Amino acid sequence: MDNFQLERYILRDNYLDILLKRYLKFRTNPEYDEKYKWDILDELNRYLQKTEITEETVLDVIKYIKSKNPQTGSFTHWSSLDNLTKLAEEAPGLTAKLFKILYDESLPVRERIEQFHFSGKEHGKNLGAPLFGYLLAAYDYKKYPLYKEELLKEMKKAFGIDKKLGTISENYQLFFDICRVTHDYTRDQGHDFNFLDVQDMFFCATYYYTMIAETAVEYLHSLAVKLQKFMENDELFLSEIKKMDLPFLEERRKFYQKSDKINRIRYLMLEQWLNKKTLSLEDLERMKQEVNEEYESNILHSWNNFRIMFQIYYTPMKDRVLYHLGNLHYCIREMEEFSDTAFVQDKALNGFSWNQNFGGSECWIALYPNDIENHKKAAQLFVKIDGEKVSYGLGYGSEHPKRNADWLLETVTDMEDFTYEKLHSHLVDVYPQFLEDNQWMEAKADTESSVDSTIRVKREPKYFWLTTNPSIWTVDEIKEGGEVFYTAFNEKGNKRRIYHSFETAKPGDRVLFYESTPRKEIVAEGEVTKDLHTGSSPGFPDPVEGVSFRYVRNMAPIAWEQLNQVDDIKQSTPIKNGAQGSLFELTKEQFETILSMEQPELMENHLPIPSIDFSQDITMKGLFFEDKERIIKQVKTTLSKGKHIILTGPPGTGKSKMAKEICQSFGADYLMMTATSDWSAYDTIGGIRPNADGTLSFKQGFFLNCFKDEKTLKPENKWLIIDEMNRADIDKAFGALFSALTGDSITLNFQGESGNQIVVRPQKDVKEVLPNDYDFIIPNDWRLIGTINTIDKASLYEMSYAFMRRFAFIPVGVPKEIDEELVNAYLPLWRIEDYAYSTTLADIWRFINEYRQIGPAIIEDIAQFTAEDGDFTSAIVLYVLPQFEGLQESDILTFIKKLGELKNLDTNYLMEFAIDFFNIKE
Repeated sequence: MDNFQLERYILRDNYLDILLKRYLKFRTNPEYDEKYKWDILDELNRYLQKTEITEETVLDVIKYIKSKNPQTGSFTHWSSLDNLTKLAEEAPGLTAKLFKILYDESLPVRERIEQFHFSGKEHGKNLGAPLFGYLLAAYDYKKYPLYKEELLKEMKKAFGIDKKLGTISENYQLFFDICRVTHDYTRDQGHDFNFLDVQDMFFCATYYYTMIAETAVEYLHSLAVKLQKFMENDELFLSEIKKMDLPFLEERRKFYQKSDKINRIRYLMLEQWLNKKTLSLEDLERMKQEVNEEYESNILHSWNNFRIMFQIYYTPMKDRVLYHLGNLHYCIREMEEFSDTAFVQDKALNGFSWNQNFGGSECWIALYPNDIENHKKAAQLFVKIDGEKVSYGLGYGSEHPKRNADWLLETVTDMEDFTYEKLHSHLVDVYPQFLEDNQWMEAKADTESSVDSTIRVKREPKYFWLTTNPSIWTVDEIKEGGEVFYTAFNEKGNKRRIYHSFETAKPGDRVLFYESTPRKEIVAEGEVTKDLHTGSSPGFPDPVEGVSFRYVRNMAPIAWEQLNQVDDIKQSTPIKNGAQGSLFELTKEQFETILSMEQPELMENHLPIPSIDFSQDITMKGLFFEDKERIIKQVKTTLSKGKHIILTGPPGTGKSKMAKEICQSFGADYLMMTATSDWSAYDTIGGIRPNADGTLSFKQGFFLNCFKDEKTLKPENKWLIIDEMNRADIDKAFGALFSALTGDSITLNFQGESGNQIVVRPQKDVKEVLPNDYDFIIPNDWRLIGTINTIDKASLYEMSYAFMRRFAFIPVGVPKEIDEELVNAYLPLWRIEDYAYSTTLADIWRFINEYRQIGPAIIEDIAQFTAEDGDFTSAIVLYVLPQFEGLQESDILTFIKKLGELKNLDTNYLMEFAIDFFNIKE
């Protein structure tokens, strides 16, 4: 995205002007606490300007930069600086050279970061984007901003920038460019801003409640004022639409092209404007009349000109409006005085289209307790913004007993007078009445026992088990007073296992932290600090619901094996679920029993080899197959008889997810890898690699990682999933392991640090092992699960017969009968039960499978994309046509023509895309 495109996003309305004004005012607020940035970076700038970075000095330079990274409000994570230090210790000359490249302003920022990051990766050092932001700002904070990915995501939403995140270097370049456009604009407005000022303005706009609330309210009010003018003046509104970006209007025209009724009028408007560059109110009246005459009844009785034009105008700003309303909602529910109330989160956020999508000039939010069914039955902390004023205070839903009572609202008509402090003060004043008026639901429930009012009793704490994944975070990271925000959804947007636990957890509840593989131990005690709320988390493009926890104390580790030996604990939810998931509720007795097991850490000489119980039932959660029972029987029988398996089938049939479900059903830890053509024995078995002190030692590959923890040397039984197995040259990557897979011992040409030759051998009758760095035991019930797409079946034969005969091949096919009933069976699994286009989706799936077999995963992508507006044209471009690579050109074109049998598909657009994408000669 170039600067011109960014300018169109950033400067298209007055949001930046409002943000700038509020920021300049906020810097005089006693709450503002960011001056330390200038103090630290000014000192670093002077240091680096006078210091030459060479092979001899680079380590000292890094240590100095590391020493200046603040403990609170840090510029980058300490681990990135540690990795940078290790890189300099291993390769000082290279690191010095990388610094010089990073500070070479003749090169684009992205290229400089990319080279530095890639070199670090080659040496096994993870150097994140915040580190490069810090290093660049340390060199010249007037030209380079500090960086955090969370801040970039927030500003993308605030400005409505439609650009997906990319690599580390691309993300920093995007943030740098956003800062540059903003910087240039502020300078043009007469402000002496540098890049640190811009970054600080963005940070304050996303961190401080005062800035978040005041900016959101004033911006939304400015939009309301414009919409109010448009409601009063059709000519003005039409003129504004004609000023909108042509690419967006083109997209809207295609969207409305095959629509009827009001959308047909919108299409005719855009068609004339884009083709003839003329459009008047007289033209609009003519179009309305033409379309209306096509129907027996009057389709225009509820539609004035404002309502017809509103959807065209509002579509590109809808998400921004909801983003700022959501921020305002967050600021209110985070007010300290309301900590004893659990609010429903991000519900009753109503943008300017809230009145049946007709459109208007007011938007509003309502906060109410999460134990009340909906806002209509609740007393509400209410904020409404319209073209004349902002109102906030206590209101009542349409089904509340006091719905006709006077609302306790404050009103501001001049935005210069609106402040977060006033909003906060008035909402705190009405809060006691808010609590009292929301007790009517409880009183209603107790009427049969003649209870006239509800007495709230102090809530006893609940008890929980929190599973942490050390590859993502460990308890050590929050021991210095920090908190961890644990999402209630996974990265695919699905609720985590036992979601009810997240809904139940409240501040003050007690928690046991259990670290999963490789430790498998309870390691600490903590407590809940915030119940279910919305926050940002790495790996999630948008804010997500979760619960926050803090560390209280260390515990002497209690191992999984110990817990499994206590009858009372064996019946607890986490044990019965194999600790798979994240948050589990415990009884008070279970919690105290676990605490009583705490004792000084002991290390036995011999450790048991983990085993698997094959009697467990296999579940296929979120998966649907016509022959599900047959597949489950084949899998269970094959694995329990000692065979490894390969799941084969077309793309999208759920093979990868099935492989993970199989492991989880048996309670097996697993490692999942996607095969590549670059794999060799170095990746699978391991090889000699340099240490930080310059010495060399053997490092395990992912295959050996399945059997031994490289740090603790404890025996492991971690199943291996290899996705898209036939992408790798299996014979080359696994050659020496063939014998091991059939029960033979093999001796590798490497030694452990102890000097002993490394041996890989089967478990056989061995029950326990002495931890060491050279003896790798393959457990009797260890399994390898591979997946292969049959669309690439030609490459299957690159596997030798010697390798293939060690596996059972289990087919995972597509449904034989594809119809609306089948699609409806999948919808609950996809969490879109109210999907309105089942018939069309079934037809498209059936048409696709006439040319290329695909499974339900790709159909789910289409369903999710089309759930809101039925835009199947775009969905086919995004998810279907790329699957047709390798088909005959005539088949591709015939498929597109066949889609013309369905309604609301733009086959001309599909044909243009296919000709360009597949380089088809017309």
